[in-house]
Amino acid sequence: MAVLLIALFKPTIPRLVDRLNVMFLLDASDSISLAARENAYRFAAQAMSAIRPGDQAGLIVFGEQAVVDQPLRATPKLDRPQATVGGRATNIAQALQLAMATTPAGQANRFVLLTDGRQNQGNGVAVAQAAKDAGADIYYVPAPLTFNQEVVVESMVLPQEVKFGEPFQAKVVAWSQADTQGRLSLYRNGEFLGSQMVRLSAGKNVYTYRQSLEQSGIHVYQAAIEAEGDTIEENNRAIGTVVVRGRPQVLLAEKTRDQAQALAAALRSQHVDVTVVEPDRIPKDMAGLQKYDGVILSNVSSLKLTKQQMGNIRDYVREYGGGLIMVGGEESFGLGGYYRTPVEEALPVTMEVKQKLEIPSLAVVLSIDRSGSMAMTTGDEKVTKLDIAKEASHLVVDLLDERNEVGVMSWDTEFVWDSPLRPARDKQAIHRAISTIKAGGGTDGYPALKESYQVLFDRPALLKHVIFLSDGQMTRGDFAGLLRRMAKDKITVSTVAIGKDADVPLMVDIAKWGRGRFYYTEDDSTIPRIFTLETQLASKASLVEQPFKAVLASPAHEAIQDIDWKEAPPLGGYVATTLKGTADMVLLTHQEDPLVPARALDPPHRHPQRHGRDGLPDG
Repeated sequence: MAVLLIALFKPTIPRLVDRLNVMFLLDASDSISLAARENAYRFAAQAMSAIRPGDQAGLIVFGEQAVVDQPLRATPKLDRPQATVGGRATNIAQALQLAMATTPAGQANRFVLLTDGRQNQGNGVAVAQAAKDAGADIYYVPAPLTFNQEVVVESMVLPQEVKFGEPFQAKVVAWSQADTQGRLSLYRNGEFLGSQMVRLSAGKNVYTYRQSLEQSGIHVYQAAIEAEGDTIEENNRAIGTVVVRGRPQVLLAEKTRDQAQALAAALRSQHVDVTVVEPDRIPKDMAGLQKYDGVILSNVSSLKLTKQQMGNIRDYVREYGGGLIMVGGEESFGLGGYYRTPVEEALPVTMEVKQKLEIPSLAVVLSIDRSGSMAMTTGDEKVTKLDIAKEASHLVVDLLDERNEVGVMSWDTEFVWDSPLRPARDKQAIHRAISTIKAGGGTDGYPALKESYQVLFDRPALLKHVIFLSDGQMTRGDFAGLLRRMAKDKITVSTVAIGKDADVPLMVDIAKWGRGRFYYTEDDSTIPRIFTLETQLASKASLVEQPFKAVLASPAHEAIQDIDWKEAPPLGGYVATTLKGTADMVLLTHQEDPLVPARALDPPHRHPQRHGRDGLPDG
């Protein structure tokens, strides 16, 4: 029997206004004592003293059914109710339906409910909404229980629909007038699943049981409580239904198909249909994503996705309820360039890494080609390649903390320190300097790279790195000799070549000689992702390669049930991230970084209960 908690019903003393049709609905069910019924009648009779000429009033009595005790008429008073109804149930829905049927449509109608609001037949909420839509005002005057003790099973809460084999939660909501204990039993399709002793606190109590079903169709659950001192037995049961559809469909995108086989096999063993694709086969439109219940990105770099694809994945999660899992690897999370991307918005973590004392400091120089060709616009977005390079530089500055140093230089035939190498503390000043960079001139990167070497050589940072970006053919210089000296002094260089006009062979060699990484892109929008993933790789902050055992942070979380964590093997490393404030920490690493985070669920129940291995109460 559910408590009727709905904004449609606001406890109040109704005030009669001109030309109203007022129908009083008096609850005569067993949960209302004779004294409470008398008080309810007196309230209605007293309200009649405010009746005005032209107003009409009537009285409906209800319990298991509803009957008209006094029809709507112009009268100065209400007589004592004479009608009798079955008291073993409370059918507010039928009472409201009868009130709607006996009051003239299109007139000012007001229904006054005198009840404890504890329905166990019909759908009072739906009928109340229909009455409101028809223009009726609905008020209720609470009639409290007058028993010393009463326990009510208000509802059996189930998802409307689940997939074949999908775990879900069956929640039993029970109300108790006072602290007590009782035995809660659970049934499915008429079969007894188990029972357990539970403690009931005064007020609402929620008990949750983990379930999964491997048979399609409609399944009926029933919960029942036997409690000490309970008065009305009929309100101690509640039922609910859940529909089981076909197997979940999951898209598993993996860097290479052969690396996906173990995960795909594990999912299939849990009744999940898995489609394995390489990154270039990830759907490029929303319709393609919506074929699946969930998407797994396993070691997939953001550089393999377009900006539109990442936006689609975010919207697939946010607007269409799709599932998203990212599995760590050398091309996942921050190392995959997902910092401040639409995909990061959909995940329970950010790509930022909380700094630890053992992480070495980094000095990084962003060396950017500002030649005339960098002023060319990109596609339909009406932004230049230099604009995008500047956006990438802004992201790098935001990604670093004050323990690190960053410098920004731009060059054509000459170099300029737009922002000299300094701690990434005064971010606003560095951002302002980046914004002033303008394009124009030729392409000679050698003097700029030599200057980067000379400045980094004297810095105290343990890690020193240059990100060198260009889109054109460069004037030749002794790059090989310069980079051998830089490598000897432990200064690394990575290169980013933009478009078909870039000096690709030279940029490949610079990265090789500089012991860094080479990136080639014809999609200018990937440049910010390249800069951020390159910064995280250079800082060595994101990739933690140490053996450790997972630490349980939320032992009761539904995602990790039925696992013997004492037998779980150690892991060899992970990609560090930071938990969002709206997410749950399910598993931790030894350094208290997120290992298995999840989107925030409902807060823990006030009285968590012990469950058996199948998520059922112990029998």
